[in-house]
Amino acid sequence: MWYTLFYQHPMIYTLSYILLDMLFCGCMATLTLLINMVTNTIFFSLTGSFLIFETLDYLLQTIGLVQWSSLSFYLPTQRNGSAGLWVIVVEFLALFLISFVLFYWKERKKDVF
Repeated sequence: MWYTLFYQHPMIYTLSYILLDMLFCGCMATLTLLINMVTNTIFFSLTGSFLIFETLDYLLQTIGLVQWSSLSFYLPTQRNGSAGLWVIVVEFLALFLISFVLFYWKERKKDVF
């Protein structure tokens, strides 16, 4: 993924990869908050988003859609079916809408202000 950028501008590649990881880790943290809001157990609060992503990765590999697995572009060592930019954008928007919007909609009434 982005191999031409890696060879031409390695610092821009590194910064864009860090930005990509920051965005998805923020969505994963919000997904963990959403899971904690629903389950109220420590086990699922700590491992919920990890289990979701691992299960989704397994299912997508099984049906042959490796490029749609978010674990295929989290790691700098890319798999064979690395994702394109549009796959990353679609997956980020879907994850953002699921995690942040649902969490905000549910928790906005519990604000202390």
